[in-house]
Amino acid sequence: MNRIIFTTLLAVLALPVSARELMTFPKAANNYQLYPADSLPDVSQAPEGYEIFHIEHYGRHGSRWHIGYHREDQAIKMLEKVDAKGGGLTDEGKEIVGEIWRERLAMDGRDGELSQAGALQHRGIARRMVQNFPTVFTDSTIIDARSTIVPRCILSMANAVSEITRLVPRIDIKKIDASVADAYYMKNFVDSAAMKAEDDAGVFVKEFYAANPTDGSWMKRLFKDPAKAEKYIKKDKLADYLFEIAQNSVSVRPQSKIKDIFTAEETDRIWMRQNARWFIRSGNTPLTKGLVPLRQGNLLKNIIESADSTLTSPHRSANLRFGHEIIVLPFVVLLELNDYGREYTSLDQLADNWHACDIYPMACNVQFIFARPQKRPYTADDVLVKVLLNERPARLPVAATTGDYVPWPALRAYYLAKLPGND
Repeated sequence: MNRIIFTTLLAVLALPVSARELMTFPKAANNYQLYPADSLPDVSQAPEGYEIFHIEHYGRHGSRWHIGYHREDQAIKMLEKVDAKGGGLTDEGKEIVGEIWRERLAMDGRDGELSQAGALQHRGIARRMVQNFPTVFTDSTIIDARSTIVPRCILSMANAVSEITRLVPRIDIKKIDASVADAYYMKNFVDSAAMKAEDDAGVFVKEFYAANPTDGSWMKRLFKDPAKAEKYIKKDKLADYLFEIAQNSVSVRPQSKIKDIFTAEETDRIWMRQNARWFIRSGNTPLTKGLVPLRQGNLLKNIIESADSTLTSPHRSANLRFGHEIIVLPFVVLLELNDYGREYTSLDQLADNWHACDIYPMACNVQFIFARPQKRPYTADDVLVKVLLNERPARLPVAATTGDYVPWPALRAYYLAKLPGND
């Protein structure tokens, strides 16, 4: 019965796009977009009578080269096959083949590596962290930095810590580590029920894709005879490959002109499909029995426990973690930041309400900023916290008492109550 209901809900996806504005670049680049460091708000202020003394952080690695070569290889293969058998390529099509070949040669041996843009992103985030919260970063501050074992994450951590030590040379870097031992909370995939629910929900993504194909107008830009060319390619698959090549181009070079072959409507449609796929991997929905965000419960527990150990310490400290967007996105949902924990029952609701692109650009991050009373003595119950998403204050599921700050005991209790075994 549920299967019939969900299929019926997905059927409405063939309807025209709603009155919302179409999604365009750079946001249409989704998880490939550059970190949005422009026009950041001032987040440095502590509540009156308080001082900021501790930070808990989880951040994605910075911009990178594509993971794998299959997009470029398959796009070249299909385009060259059409050129040989399917009526030929237009001049623009030939230019695009040349561009992809140059990209493929440049990326050889750099599978998934951090790019220079990615290194600079983490240096910038670390620099602003020090500048915004000078009461945290002092000569006596204790820093614990950890990463997944993936090289781009390790190098992101190295760039962040390097920038911090450049600005505060005598700071106490207690630990810099990348270990499988931390994988249970840094990159948790050990949750069979959630993984099965996500896999089972893949059918809804397939239906969504089928209901939202590209209209194929982009083919006229590439092929002299689009109808004949279609016999030699998988149209939607080639569109996805070309779109992803354009999406990630800014990580390593200027924005690719490949994006220009897609109309505004096609760009929006491809973004919608990607957004729906990421929602199934991260969002709160009965389509996955609400289990997927809970996979990040270990990370939330680690942050809570790490914070609790510092609340009455005389030291100032920061615990920094470097990982992946596949963790940040469901973690934001679990935290219910900016209403991203809201439940949606069908994928056709997402384009108007749930945009992964606002959460997970390259180097995306979540920061818990803790403030304590300046007047001693105080207890852990007196501590306040605000949460930043990509260095911008996020709305929390607990009411603020002053500005963006909420009582840590209330937020802590709210989050623990969501996790299995803590009710």
